Amino acid sequence: MMPPAQPQDVPKSSRPMSAGNRTATHQVGSMVIKYLRPFADVKLERIELAHEGGYLAIAQGAGVVPLLGGGETLLAVEELTAAPPLSAPPNLLLPDPPVSEWRYLVSQHIEGKTLKEKLLERQANQEPGSQLALKAITWIQALCTALRRLHEAPGAQQLIHRDITPSNVLISASGQVFLNDFGLAHQPIRGELPDNSLLQGTKAYLAPELRSGWQPTPASDIYQVGLLWASLLYPEAEAAISENRSHDLMNIVKRSDTHPLLIRALSLRQEERPSAAQITHAATP
Repeated sequence: MMPPAQPQDVPKSSRPMSAGNRTATHQVGSMVIKYLRPFADVKLERIELAHEGGYLAIAQGAGVVPLLGGGETLLAVEELTAAPPLSAPPNLLLPDPPVSEWRYLVSQHIEGKTLKEKLLERQANQEPGSQLALKAITWIQALCTALRRLHEAPGAQQLIHRDITPSNVLISASGQVFLNDFGLAHQPIRGELPDNSLLQGTKAYLAPELRSGWQPTPASDIYQVGLLWASLLYPEAEAAISENRSHDLMNIVKRSDTHPLLIRALSLRQEERPSAAQITHAATP
């Protein structure tokens, strides 16, 4: 086993994909390596990355980015590239995420773009808005197919994603939809989240009940789906979402041609929102 590779050891041929406060990701061939930055390489962060890998492992299936592996010792890039794909990540005891420490996780690279990239292209007039609107219901229903599987799973297999944002939804070159980044995922069977965890995530995409101190539910994910849906249909919705102008957002989406399930998904009341299954099977208006 070669010594753990530091970020500077990743070869120049690998393409930086994104960067967060505590992690960075690089594409190497058909893989994406997410690793802790040196200053974040502490026990708590390693445990959190291990739990992210565990939740991603539980979520594996159609519509979720495939997990190839992960662990505490970051292999040299040459070893990762030469290693055969894993059918299941190592050192994971399912169904519970591991009480262990990871410095990296490896997922399959999806050739395509995030919804955020597609929305930015629309702003730059590189992607016709009408094209996004036409594809919106197809993409949203595909996303909800994956969410239905997570929301309706029994016991420890049930997950709430909690961070369904344009950056975390990938559209492949062939048009497939993949949900990514399970760093904030929650298993309801594990009990309530502490109060200081409820507001984690992308502020503009927080469901109203979380802002009020309530626990996340599948309906919290559906609210975020509604925000994505509105963004794809109406360019002016993006500003209302980013500025948390929920009243203006509802005025934007309440049009005669708006799918009624979109309006319900954006309801401030959880019980009025549709389930992922209802959106999946909804007919195009």
